[in-house]
Amino acid sequence: MHNDSHPDWSAIAACDAHMHLYRGCSFAWNLQMMRGYMEWFGLERAALMALPAMTENPWWRDDGSNLRCLGVKAALNAENPARKVYAFAGLHLGDGAAPSSAEDFADQARRALDMGYDGFKSLQGKPGLRKRCGFALDAPVLDPFYAVLEERGRPLVFHVGDPADFWDVENARPDAKANGWVYDGTFPTLAQLRAEAENVLRKHPALAVNFAHVFFLGEDPDEAERLLETYPNLGLDLTPGWEMNIGFTRFHDRWHGIVERFPDRFYFGTDNANWHASADLASYDEPFRWAYDMDRSLLGEDPAAFKVRCDEDVHEFRPFELSPATREAVLRGNFLRRYGAEPVPVDRDAAFEEARRLCAFVDKRWPAGTHPDSWRTTLRILRRWTASPDALFAPESLA
Repeated sequence: MHNDSHPDWSAIAACDAHMHLYRGCSFAWNLQMMRGYMEWFGLERAALMALPAMTENPWWRDDGSNLRCLGVKAALNAENPARKVYAFAGLHLGDGAAPSSAEDFADQARRALDMGYDGFKSLQGKPGLRKRCGFALDAPVLDPFYAVLEERGRPLVFHVGDPADFWDVENARPDAKANGWVYDGTFPTLAQLRAEAENVLRKHPALAVNFAHVFFLGEDPDEAERLLETYPNLGLDLTPGWEMNIGFTRFHDRWHGIVERFPDRFYFGTDNANWHASADLASYDEPFRWAYDMDRSLLGEDPAAFKVRCDEDVHEFRPFELSPATREAVLRGNFLRRYGAEPVPVDRDAAFEEARRLCAFVDKRWPAGTHPDSWRTTLRILRRWTASPDALFAPESLA
Protein backbone atom coordinates (compact mmCIF):
# COMPACT_ATOMS: atom_id res chain seq x y z
CA MET A 1 0.00 0.00 0.00
CA HIS A 2 1.52 3.32 -1.08
CA ASN A 3 -0.08 6.08 0.90
CA ASP A 4 1.16 8.81 -1.41
CA SER A 5 -1.64 7.68 -3.75
CA HIS A 6 -4.15 9.33 -1.40
CA PRO A 7 -4.79 12.84 -2.80
CA ASP A 8 -5.38 14.40 0.63
CA TRP A 9 -1.93 13.27 1.80
CA SER A 10 -0.04 14.59 -1.21
CA ALA A 11 -0.98 18.10 -0.09
CA ILE A 12 0.71 17.67 3.31
CA ALA A 13 4.51 17.61 3.45
CA ALA A 14 4.88 15.51 6.60
CA CYS A 15 7.47 15.94 9.36
CA ASP A 16 8.98 12.72 10.73
CA ALA A 17 9.42 13.34 14.46
CA HIS A 18 11.38 10.18 15.33
CA MET A 19 14.33 8.72 13.36
CA HIS A 20 17.79 7.27 14.19
CA LEU A 21 21.32 6.98 12.79
CA TYR A 22 23.11 3.93 14.16
CA ARG A 23 26.89 3.51 14.04
CA GLY A 24 28.71 1.51 11.40
CA CYS A 25 27.95 3.77 8.42
CA SER A 26 30.12 6.57 7.06
CA PHE A 27 29.09 10.21 7.31
CA ALA A 28 28.55 10.35 3.53
CA TRP A 29 26.35 7.26 3.67
CA ASN A 30 24.15 8.86 6.32
CA LEU A 31 23.89 12.07 4.33
CA GLN A 32 22.80 10.21 1.21
CA MET A 33 20.32 8.10 3.13
CA MET A 34 18.65 11.16 4.69
CA ARG A 35 18.57 13.03 1.36
CA GLY A 36 16.93 10.10 -0.37
CA TYR A 37 14.52 9.32 2.46
CA MET A 38 13.20 12.85 2.72
CA GLU A 39 12.90 13.24 -1.06
CA TRP A 40 11.23 9.88 -1.68
CA PHE A 41 8.58 10.38 1.00
CA GLY A 42 8.21 14.11 0.42
CA LEU A 43 9.13 15.06 3.98
CA GLU A 44 9.46 18.71 4.97
CA ARG A 45 11.25 18.07 8.28
CA ALA A 46 12.87 15.12 10.07
CA ALA A 47 14.22 14.75 13.60
CA LEU A 48 17.19 12.48 14.37
CA MET A 49 17.22 10.95 17.84
CA ALA A 50 20.72 10.19 19.16
CA LEU A 51 21.22 7.11 21.35
CA PRO A 52 24.63 7.21 23.07
CA ALA A 53 23.37 4.64 25.58
CA MET A 54 21.63 1.51 24.30
CA THR A 55 20.13 -1.60 25.86
CA GLU A 56 20.70 -4.42 23.39
CA ASN A 57 22.13 -7.65 24.71
CA PRO A 58 25.08 -7.62 25.16
CA TRP A 59 25.27 -4.11 26.59
CA TRP A 60 26.93 -1.59 24.32
CA ARG A 61 27.24 2.15 23.96
CA ASP A 62 27.70 4.63 21.14
CA ASP A 63 29.50 7.75 22.30
CA GLY A 64 29.60 9.12 18.75
CA SER A 65 25.81 9.08 18.34
CA ASN A 66 25.19 12.69 19.34
CA LEU A 67 27.76 14.17 16.97
CA ARG A 68 26.68 11.85 14.15
CA CYS A 69 23.16 13.28 14.26
CA LEU A 70 24.39 16.84 14.67
CA GLY A 71 26.78 16.50 11.73
CA VAL A 72 24.06 15.24 9.40
CA LYS A 73 21.79 18.06 10.55
CA ALA A 74 24.48 20.69 9.96
CA ALA A 75 25.53 19.42 6.54
CA LEU A 76 22.05 18.84 5.09
CA ASN A 77 20.60 22.10 6.38
CA ALA A 78 23.45 24.02 4.78
CA GLU A 79 22.93 22.10 1.54
CA ASN A 80 19.15 22.36 1.06
CA PRO A 81 17.17 25.09 2.86
CA ALA A 82 13.88 23.64 1.57
CA ARG A 83 14.12 20.59 3.82
CA LYS A 84 15.28 20.73 7.40
CA VAL A 85 16.85 18.17 9.73
CA TYR A 86 16.70 18.44 13.52
CA ALA A 87 18.98 16.68 16.02
CA PHE A 88 18.13 15.48 19.53
CA ALA A 89 21.02 14.60 21.86
CA GLY A 90 21.11 11.80 24.41
CA LEU A 91 22.84 11.60 27.79
CA HIS A 92 26.24 9.94 28.05
CA LEU A 93 25.87 7.71 31.09
CA GLY A 94 29.49 6.65 31.56
CA ASP A 95 30.95 3.14 31.75
CA GLY A 96 28.47 0.67 33.17
CA ALA A 97 25.77 3.37 32.89
CA ALA A 98 26.92 4.73 36.26
CA PRO A 99 25.89 8.36 36.81
CA SER A 100 28.58 10.93 37.37
CA SER A 101 26.67 13.61 39.22
CA ALA A 102 23.62 15.79 38.95
CA GLU A 103 25.78 18.66 37.76
CA ASP A 104 27.37 16.48 35.07
CA PHE A 105 23.97 15.65 33.61
CA ALA A 106 22.93 19.30 33.71
CA ASP A 107 26.19 20.31 32.06
CA GLN A 108 25.65 17.79 29.28
CA ALA A 109 22.26 19.39 28.61
CA ARG A 110 23.69 22.92 28.56
CA ARG A 111 26.57 21.99 26.25
CA ALA A 112 24.28 20.16 23.84
CA LEU A 113 21.72 22.96 23.61
CA ASP A 114 24.46 25.58 23.20
CA MET A 115 25.98 23.42 20.44
CA GLY A 116 22.81 23.42 18.37
CA TYR A 117 20.67 20.44 19.38
CA ASP A 118 16.93 20.95 19.20
CA GLY A 119 16.11 18.86 22.26
CA PHE A 120 16.93 15.57 23.97
CA LYS A 121 15.97 11.94 23.51
CA SER A 122 15.92 9.84 26.68
CA LEU A 123 16.10 6.05 26.45
CA GLN A 124 16.53 5.64 30.21
CA GLY A 125 12.96 4.37 30.51
CA LYS A 126 13.80 1.29 28.40
CA PRO A 127 13.64 -1.49 31.03
CA GLY A 128 17.13 -2.85 30.34
CA LEU A 129 18.78 0.56 30.57
CA ARG A 130 16.73 1.54 33.61
CA LYS A 131 17.94 -1.65 35.32
CA ARG A 132 21.58 -1.01 34.42
CA CYS A 133 21.45 2.62 35.51
CA GLY A 134 20.19 1.65 38.94
CA PHE A 135 18.41 4.96 39.50
CA ALA A 136 14.82 5.95 38.86
CA LEU A 137 13.64 8.21 36.04
CA ASP A 138 12.55 10.73 38.69
CA ALA A 139 15.73 10.40 40.79
CA PRO A 140 17.19 13.65 42.19
CA VAL A 141 20.37 13.08 40.16
CA LEU A 142 18.35 13.78 36.98
CA ASP A 143 16.36 16.78 38.24
CA PRO A 144 18.97 19.37 37.12
CA PHE A 145 18.99 17.82 33.63
CA TYR A 146 15.21 18.10 33.33
CA ALA A 147 15.39 21.63 34.77
CA VAL A 148 17.78 22.80 32.03
CA LEU A 149 15.39 21.59 29.32
CA GLU A 150 12.48 23.14 31.18
CA GLU A 151 14.23 26.52 31.51
CA ARG A 152 15.40 26.53 27.88
CA GLY A 153 12.01 25.46 26.55
CA ARG A 154 13.46 22.52 24.60
CA PRO A 155 11.52 19.25 24.21
CA LEU A 156 12.32 15.81 25.60
CA VAL A 157 11.34 12.69 23.63
CA PHE A 158 11.03 10.07 26.37
CA HIS A 159 11.00 6.29 25.78
CA VAL A 160 9.37 4.75 28.84
CA GLY A 161 8.55 1.05 29.04
CA ASP A 162 7.93 -1.43 26.25
CA PRO A 163 4.92 -3.46 25.06
CA ALA A 164 3.24 -5.10 28.05
CA ASP A 165 3.74 -8.63 26.73
CA PHE A 166 7.53 -8.22 26.93
CA TRP A 167 7.13 -8.95 30.66
CA ASP A 168 5.52 -12.31 29.82
CA VAL A 169 8.69 -14.42 29.95
CA GLU A 170 7.05 -17.63 28.74
CA ASN A 171 4.98 -16.19 25.91
CA ALA A 172 6.95 -13.14 24.70
CA ARG A 173 6.94 -12.75 20.94
CA PRO A 174 10.02 -13.80 18.90
CA ASP A 175 11.39 -10.32 18.19
CA ALA A 176 11.40 -9.50 21.91
CA LYS A 177 13.35 -12.66 22.68
CA ALA A 178 15.81 -12.09 19.84
CA ASN A 179 16.61 -8.56 21.03
CA GLY A 180 16.88 -9.35 24.73
CA TRP A 181 13.68 -7.46 25.51
CA VAL A 182 12.07 -10.05 27.77
CA TYR A 183 11.82 -8.85 31.35
CA ASP A 184 11.70 -11.10 34.38
CA GLY A 185 11.34 -10.08 38.02
CA THR A 186 14.79 -8.47 38.11
CA PHE A 187 13.59 -5.64 35.85
CA PRO A 188 11.35 -2.73 36.85
CA THR A 189 7.71 -3.30 36.00
CA LEU A 190 5.82 -1.31 33.40
CA ALA A 191 3.70 0.23 36.15
CA GLN A 192 6.82 1.32 38.05
CA LEU A 193 8.36 2.94 34.96
CA ARG A 194 5.16 4.80 34.19
CA ALA A 195 4.87 6.03 37.78
CA GLU A 196 8.45 7.33 37.72
CA ALA A 197 7.88 9.10 34.41
CA GLU A 198 4.66 10.70 35.61
CA ASN A 199 6.48 12.00 38.68
CA VAL A 200 8.91 13.75 36.32
CA LEU A 201 5.90 15.54 34.82
CA ARG A 202 4.72 16.55 38.29
CA LYS A 203 8.11 17.88 39.35
CA HIS A 204 8.77 19.72 36.06
CA PRO A 205 5.39 21.03 34.89
CA ALA A 206 6.87 23.31 32.21
CA LEU A 207 8.90 20.48 30.64
CA ALA A 208 7.69 19.66 27.11
CA VAL A 209 7.66 15.85 27.04
CA ASN A 210 6.71 13.59 24.14
CA PHE A 211 6.26 10.00 25.27
CA ALA A 212 7.52 7.80 22.43
CA HIS A 213 5.31 4.99 21.11
CA VAL A 214 2.22 6.49 22.81
CA PHE A 215 3.68 5.50 26.22
CA PHE A 216 2.68 1.94 25.19
CA LEU A 217 -0.93 2.79 26.06
CA GLY A 218 -2.61 1.45 22.93
CA GLU A 219 -4.73 -0.90 25.05
CA ASP A 220 -5.49 1.76 27.69
CA PRO A 221 -7.13 4.82 26.14
CA ASP A 222 -8.59 5.84 29.49
CA GLU A 223 -5.13 6.28 30.99
CA ALA A 224 -3.94 8.16 27.90
CA GLU A 225 -6.86 10.54 28.20
CA ARG A 226 -6.21 11.06 31.93
CA LEU A 227 -2.58 11.98 31.26
CA LEU A 228 -3.46 14.39 28.45
CA GLU A 229 -6.06 16.06 30.67
CA THR A 230 -3.66 16.35 33.61
CA TYR A 231 -0.43 17.49 31.91
CA PRO A 232 -0.90 20.21 29.28
CA ASN A 233 2.72 19.99 28.08
CA LEU A 234 2.53 16.24 27.39
CA GLY A 235 2.57 14.91 23.83
CA LEU A 236 2.23 11.36 22.51
CA ASP A 237 4.51 10.15 19.71
CA LEU A 238 2.75 7.75 17.32
CA THR A 239 5.96 6.01 16.23
CA PRO A 240 5.14 2.28 15.74
CA GLY A 241 5.37 -0.66 17.22
CA TRP A 242 2.53 -2.29 15.48
CA GLU A 243 1.17 -3.61 18.78
CA MET A 244 -0.20 -0.17 19.58
CA ASN A 245 -2.33 -0.33 16.41
CA ILE A 246 -4.02 -3.43 17.78
CA GLY A 247 -5.18 -1.33 20.71
CA PHE A 248 -6.14 1.56 18.46
CA THR A 249 -8.32 -0.79 16.41
CA ARG A 250 -9.80 -2.58 19.43
CA PHE A 251 -10.75 0.73 21.06
CA HIS A 252 -11.27 2.63 17.85
CA ASP A 253 -14.04 4.99 18.90
CA ARG A 254 -12.29 5.93 22.15
CA TRP A 255 -9.00 6.67 20.39
CA HIS A 256 -10.72 8.57 17.59
CA GLY A 257 -12.37 10.78 20.19
CA ILE A 258 -9.14 11.33 22.12
CA VAL A 259 -7.08 12.35 19.08
CA GLU A 260 -9.82 14.68 17.85
CA ARG A 261 -10.17 16.15 21.35
CA PHE A 262 -6.40 16.73 21.65
CA PRO A 263 -5.30 17.34 18.04
CA ASP A 264 -2.23 19.33 19.13
CA ARG A 265 -0.79 16.54 21.29
CA PHE A 266 0.03 13.73 18.81
CA TYR A 267 3.10 13.40 16.56
CA PHE A 268 3.83 11.42 13.40
CA GLY A 269 7.07 9.39 13.53
CA THR A 270 8.50 6.21 12.00
CA ASP A 271 11.60 5.05 13.96
CA ASN A 272 13.29 4.57 10.56
CA ALA A 273 17.08 4.52 10.57
CA ASN A 274 20.17 4.45 8.31
CA TRP A 275 19.45 1.00 6.87
CA HIS A 276 19.94 1.88 3.23
CA ALA A 277 21.54 4.50 1.01
CA SER A 278 21.44 4.51 -2.77
CA ALA A 279 21.34 6.91 -5.70
CA ASP A 280 18.22 5.03 -6.83
CA LEU A 281 15.39 6.70 -4.92
CA ALA A 282 12.93 3.92 -5.73
CA SER A 283 15.09 1.55 -3.70
CA TYR A 284 14.13 3.48 -0.55
CA ASP A 285 10.59 2.20 -0.70
CA GLU A 286 11.00 -1.36 0.57
CA PRO A 287 13.24 -0.84 3.61
CA PHE A 288 11.32 2.18 4.94
CA ARG A 289 7.76 1.71 3.75
CA TRP A 290 6.54 -0.54 6.59
CA ALA A 291 6.73 2.07 9.35
CA TYR A 292 5.73 4.88 7.02
CA ASP A 293 2.60 3.04 5.82
CA MET A 294 1.74 1.97 9.36
CA ASP A 295 1.62 5.53 10.64
CA ARG A 296 0.13 7.31 7.65
CA SER A 297 -2.58 4.69 7.17
CA LEU A 298 -3.48 5.12 10.83
CA LEU A 299 -3.96 8.85 10.30
CA GLY A 300 -6.30 8.57 7.31
CA GLU A 301 -9.90 9.69 7.09
CA ASP A 302 -10.84 6.73 4.89
CA PRO A 303 -12.53 4.11 7.14
CA ALA A 304 -11.26 1.22 5.01
CA ALA A 305 -9.03 -1.14 7.00
CA PHE A 306 -5.37 -1.51 6.07
CA LYS A 307 -3.23 -4.64 6.33
CA VAL A 308 0.39 -4.85 7.46
CA ARG A 309 2.66 -7.88 7.86
CA CYS A 310 4.02 -7.98 11.41
CA ASP A 311 6.40 -10.81 12.29
CA GLU A 312 4.84 -13.89 10.68
CA ASP A 313 1.26 -12.63 10.64
CA VAL A 314 -0.74 -10.13 8.62
CA HIS A 315 -2.74 -7.81 10.87
CA GLU A 316 -5.71 -5.71 9.82
CA PHE A 317 -6.02 -2.28 11.39
CA ARG A 318 -8.64 0.44 11.27
CA PRO A 319 -7.62 4.07 10.68
CA PHE A 320 -8.46 6.81 13.16
CA GLU A 321 -10.67 8.48 10.51
CA LEU A 322 -9.37 11.92 11.41
CA SER A 323 -10.62 15.27 10.23
CA PRO A 324 -8.35 17.09 7.74
CA ALA A 325 -7.35 19.69 10.34
CA THR A 326 -6.35 17.06 12.91
CA ARG A 327 -4.43 15.04 10.33
CA GLU A 328 -2.48 18.15 9.26
CA ALA A 329 -1.65 18.89 12.91
CA VAL A 330 -0.38 15.36 13.61
CA LEU A 331 1.58 15.05 10.37
CA ARG A 332 3.13 18.50 10.38
CA GLY A 333 1.80 21.30 12.55
CA ASN A 334 2.57 19.85 15.97
CA PHE A 335 6.17 19.12 14.95
CA LEU A 336 6.71 22.74 13.91
CA ARG A 337 5.16 24.08 17.10
CA ARG A 338 7.07 21.85 19.52
CA TYR A 339 10.38 21.23 17.76
CA GLY A 340 10.53 24.71 16.22
CA ALA A 341 9.60 26.12 12.82
CA GLU A 342 13.34 26.25 12.11
CA PRO A 343 16.05 24.02 13.62
CA VAL A 344 18.47 25.57 16.10
CA PRO A 345 21.65 26.75 14.26
CA VAL A 346 24.73 24.58 14.82
CA ASP A 347 27.70 26.20 16.53
CA ARG A 348 30.67 24.83 14.57
CA ASP A 349 33.25 25.85 17.18
CA ALA A 350 31.30 24.19 19.99
CA ALA A 351 30.84 21.01 17.90
CA PHE A 352 34.58 21.02 17.15
CA GLU A 353 35.40 21.21 20.86
CA GLU A 354 32.91 18.42 21.61
CA ALA A 355 34.55 16.18 18.99
CA ARG A 356 37.97 16.86 20.55
CA ARG A 357 36.60 16.08 24.01
CA LEU A 358 35.06 12.82 22.81
CA CYS A 359 38.24 11.74 21.02
CA ALA A 360 40.25 12.33 24.19
CA PHE A 361 37.71 10.33 26.19
CA VAL A 362 37.77 7.41 23.74
CA ASP A 363 41.59 7.40 23.54
CA LYS A 364 41.76 7.23 27.31
CA ARG A 365 39.24 4.41 27.36
CA TRP A 366 41.02 2.41 24.63
CA PRO A 367 44.69 3.45 24.54
CA ALA A 368 47.08 2.71 21.69
CA GLY A 369 44.43 1.73 19.14
CA THR A 370 42.90 -1.06 21.21
CA HIS A 371 39.33 -0.03 20.35
CA PRO A 372 36.93 -2.75 19.09
CA ASP A 373 36.43 -3.12 15.35
CA SER A 374 32.83 -1.96 15.75
CA TRP A 375 34.16 1.49 16.68
CA ARG A 376 36.34 1.95 13.59
CA THR A 377 33.88 4.05 11.59
CA THR A 378 32.84 6.15 14.58
CA LEU A 379 36.44 6.94 15.46
CA ARG A 380 37.28 7.83 11.86
CA ILE A 381 34.41 10.31 11.76
CA LEU A 382 35.31 11.82 15.13
CA ARG A 383 38.94 12.24 14.16
CA ARG A 384 37.97 13.82 10.85
CA TRP A 385 35.83 16.37 12.68
CA THR A 386 38.74 17.40 14.93
CA ALA A 387 40.67 18.70 11.90
CA SER A 388 38.95 22.10 12.11
CA PRO A 389 35.60 23.64 13.05
CA ASP A 390 34.61 23.56 9.35
CA ALA A 391 35.25 19.82 9.00
CA LEU A 392 31.63 19.18 10.03
CA PHE A 393 30.55 20.50 6.62
CA ALA A 394 33.38 19.10 4.51
CA PRO A 395 32.40 16.67 1.71
CA GLU A 396 33.21 12.98 2.03
CA SER A 397 33.04 10.21 -0.54
CA LEU A 398 30.40 7.51 -0.05
CA ALA A 399 31.97 4.46 1.63
